[in-house]
Amino acid sequence: KHDKRELMAQTWYPIENTNNKNKKSLYPKDKKMFNEYKQALSKALRVPVFTFDYWKYIKTNSYDNVAISNSEDKYPLVIISHGYGTMKELHVSQAENLASHGYIVLALDHTYCTIVTTFPNGLVTNTKLDMYSDEKFLDNKEYLGDIWTKDINFILKQIIKLDSGFIKSNVTDRIDTDNIGIMGHSFGAGTSLNATYKEKNIKAGICMDGGIYNEDNINELDKPIMFMTTTDSLWFEENLKNRKQDNISKSLGNRLAKYYEMQYEIINNAKENSGYLLSIEGTRHHNFTDIQIYSKIFSVIGFTGKINGRRSNDIVNTYTLEFFNKYLKGKESILLGRYNDRYPEVEFYK
Repeated sequence: KHDKRELMAQTWYPIENTNNKNKKSLYPKDKKMFNEYKQALSKALRVPVFTFDYWKYIKTNSYDNVAISNSEDKYPLVIISHGYGTMKELHVSQAENLASHGYIVLALDHTYCTIVTTFPNGLVTNTKLDMYSDEKFLDNKEYLGDIWTKDINFILKQIIKLDSGFIKSNVTDRIDTDNIGIMGHSFGAGTSLNATYKEKNIKAGICMDGGIYNEDNINELDKPIMFMTTTDSLWFEENLKNRKQDNISKSLGNRLAKYYEMQYEIINNAKENSGYLLSIEGTRHHNFTDIQIYSKIFSVIGFTGKINGRRSNDIVNTYTLEFFNKYLKGKESILLGRYNDRYPEVEFYK
């Protein structure tokens, strides 16, 4: 109670062509810190710790401390909110793709809700709240969702301060604060929806296979929202049937039914107000993270779907860019809301 919760955030931005050959490593080079990642990932993903040894060699397509491109005076901002028990590092390809197309991107770790977060002073944090059962999710979703939404509010306030010149930066004063979007996965998808609704500075949001957690006045949402999901996640009645086969109590079944009905109502309302609902055939929940391009083993063990991970990654990145290009840059869309031969795995729902 005498401490303050801190947030780690990372930004990506467009640069000019560079001769710099020193691509940034995805994970810390410090052996102690990298070991924290390995131990935490092993526990979370239930695979042997040595499985992650080679991750220390993974390079990103990013560079540290390179000047921002001058091709545009200002760049739209997209904020990324990870899923519960994952981390910002699992969304780097999404951030890099947007940055390479003229966006500034900020991904944050929701502290005490990640697999692992490492701070510059050596502090390491993990998850502190169990949300992995239906009961605990339903009991805590509003409480935790409010904290995550306040994280976004805090980040936005800092960005406005930086943009106003309160603190000088060669990147943050290039943010187009009139064009801010947000995207999130899983519990972060609910945060994306909630923040789009509550934050006047956010113009549009993407929810990737997420758990919606706020029912208050959400049907008043009149901003563009895109729901991206697996085919299985669409059928809430089937999800409820599967849960009941696990011999859950009648009271829990009733709570889940009410929750699924609420999700239907919110998604249908969003579709009627500049919103989209699409599914990607062959995906599972974690195909909306970078875990799918790390190794094929995650498809083999069922952690991701049968679709090729790079193909799924390309589809997610393509439709994400198309959405933000339309609503943050005012570009015409050829993909949203309709079938396209290049992406037969994608289906939109009216």
